[in-house]
Amino acid sequence: METLRPTVKRDLSLLSVQAWQAGYGKYFAESFGAAYPIIFHYDGSLVRFYHPMGEFKSFKEVVTQNLIKDEELFLKLNAQFQNQVGQLKRLVGNINSNNILDALELAGRIMSFYIFVVSDDFVNAKPEAWASREMSEGVLYQLDAELEKCILHWYSAQRPELAHFVSIEELRHLLMGEQVDWGGVATRQPGYILDSTLLQTHKSFEQYCVEHDFVPPEQVVSMSTNKISGSSAFGGVTQGVVAVVHSREDLGKVTEESIVVTVMTNANFLPYIQLSKAFVTDEGGITCHAAISARELQKPCIVGTKVATHVLHDGDLVEVDATNGIVRILEKAK
Repeated sequence: METLRPTVKRDLSLLSVQAWQAGYGKYFAESFGAAYPIIFHYDGSLVRFYHPMGEFKSFKEVVTQNLIKDEELFLKLNAQFQNQVGQLKRLVGNINSNNILDALELAGRIMSFYIFVVSDDFVNAKPEAWASREMSEGVLYQLDAELEKCILHWYSAQRPELAHFVSIEELRHLLMGEQVDWGGVATRQPGYILDSTLLQTHKSFEQYCVEHDFVPPEQVVSMSTNKISGSSAFGGVTQGVVAVVHSREDLGKVTEESIVVTVMTNANFLPYIQLSKAFVTDEGGITCHAAISARELQKPCIVGTKVATHVLHDGDLVEVDATNGIVRILEKAK
């Protein structure tokens, strides 16, 4: 049996998930000669990314190191990445029926190098990649938002609540004026699993792991602690009421009294974290989007807690000691 390693959690439409899957598979193989296996599990709230541990170690210790050492390949892929990001930026905000599939293909191609660019270790080893990280900041999430808007606008008469779960193949049918099985799309709403071969519903992730001889990662069910810690991105001490943000829809509950608690931030978060008293993330290091935003806004911020979204709940009164990287629960929500 092989252990699965959980990496990140994202609020993404199925269209983006499938585009990102193509990046890890087809387009990654074009550059490196082999796919990078990844399993996506949508749990009804967020899409969770899992890697077989052996493949993850190989990626970190072999592929990444080879790319760092191969200057010619790095320069080629870095320039290609910047060109593709530029193309996608020109499309985002102007998505139409003629270019939506091109945008999805670009997103996949970008992902095959984006996975290096978002690694602090990689950009520290290859400083030229800092510019690539900066120019790509938020563009894939902006595209995801535009994709859903398009589906809602074009096909709202069918099942608008299902825009998040339309597949690329179903999008092709819709673009050709053909019908899709909206009942089948609806089966993904409670949850789905996507790997390199199948998009599956009506199956628990535990069952999937058993069938594929994976050791499922331990899931955080509940935490009794009243204190969590992470890395200080920008110092300061403040108190406020927790607003847990799992998806774009949750951003509307952020107020001037809020401590925003989320998996990670992106450009869409900026107006809300600027409004809030402080923000805390599960993921990230001192060079992640949240940390950079905190320093720009001079807002208390703690990143890399790993468990903030599990431990903290809407309405909890907390103290954020961002100077020392500690969040204390002062009073739990009733």
